[in-house]
Amino acid sequence: MKRECFEYMPLSFYICETIINLRLHRVYLDSLESISLPRLKTVHLQLNVYANDAGLESFISSYPAHEDFSIVRSVDIDDNVNVLRVHSQTLTSLSVEFDLGEWGLGLLCFGQRYLGLWIDDPRFKYLNFKHELSDSKTISNLNSLVKVNFVGFYMSHGVGLSKQQMARNFFTGISRVRDLIISADIVRACFYELHIYNIYSIKRNLAQP
Repeated sequence: MKRECFEYMPLSFYICETIINLRLHRVYLDSLESISLPRLKTVHLQLNVYANDAGLESFISSYPAHEDFSIVRSVDIDDNVNVLRVHSQTLTSLSVEFDLGEWGLGLLCFGQRYLGLWIDDPRFKYLNFKHELSDSKTISNLNSLVKVNFVGFYMSHGVGLSKQQMARNFFTGISRVRDLIISADIVRACFYELHIYNIYSIKRNLAQP
């Protein structure tokens, strides 16, 4: 996707003392050394393009009051992010979603990209994955979670771990979550493909995708 098809954010946007809630749709976010958004608490990024991995990581971690972050990526658009890194000392809610497009046709070419997801948020309480397609995932501080929602979740591998080991570690890490919603296709995948049978011992609310 050409950058010319997206709106560019003015430099003044990156230094603003008043923004509290932010929603960006189909814009190009540049990579800047200086970002000052001291009051920003809620950020929703949808179908955008970024300068690179480091630029998006810097943008996510640059505001001290950040509490709620969600990102929707597209299988039809190369957003220039190979590894999505979310690191924040204040974040409590995180949502990562992939838009599969009409009929999910973008998945035919999507397999050519290798994507990673790295999350380190010591205070986060709510985690939402919807059709999250990253090939590898590293998630720290699972014990802090209170609510988890998975729809169409793709269980990838972790560093030095097989998919089965990753899945076992993940579900063990969230076993004390009070509010857990898992789509039926995830349960089937764990049971039949990964041979994880004790997932049924987790307190859960099964939901159809």
